[in-house]
Amino acid sequence: MTRRRRLAVIVAGVAVLAIVAGYFAVRVIPRTQSMHVSWAVRYQSLADLKASTNVAVAGRFTGVLSQGFAPTTGIPYTEFSFAVDKVLYDPLARVPALGGTLRVHQTGSVSGNLTTEIDDDPLFSVGQTAVLFLREYAPGYFAVVGGPQGRFGVSPSGQVSPFNSETVPFVGTEDALSSSLNLG
Repeated sequence: MTRRRRLAVIVAGVAVLAIVAGYFAVRVIPRTQSMHVSWAVRYQSLADLKASTNVAVAGRFTGVLSQGFAPTTGIPYTEFSFAVDKVLYDPLARVPALGGTLRVHQTGSVSGNLTTEIDDDPLFSVGQTAVLFLREYAPGYFAVVGGPQGRFGVSPSGQVSPFNSETVPFVGTEDALSSSLNLG
């Protein structure tokens, strides 16, 4: 093999390696694109949150129903399936009428290796447990009231606590939260 031919083979090999490495760098490494929003209302208490809520429920996310972009705004969204384990507040009995599974809408989506989400309200994950304060914005379609303000974490022992610093203050059990919501 001539020197020139060896050099051409080496250059071609390096080019193929660069293309393969570039392909995997773009395709494999997960990326997150954050969106920043200002919430229209700042809820200061459970009473404030309850006033804008149709239902408050405890349960877990069981699947992703759909993802896409809002037709008029282009904003990404994900629709999750949420299995209700406990109804904490439901004055109009919406949850039993829907069979105990709710469709929960959240801004943000995953497309390939790119996750687009609100910086203080990251996407829910399948299997995640939560207490959610929800508003029914269309028949059978719910959204969390105030984003992270109406979203609470649940520990394995059943302790409810704020999701982040923007969540309305409350620490206690699901029963204590339900009692607080159903007084008066």
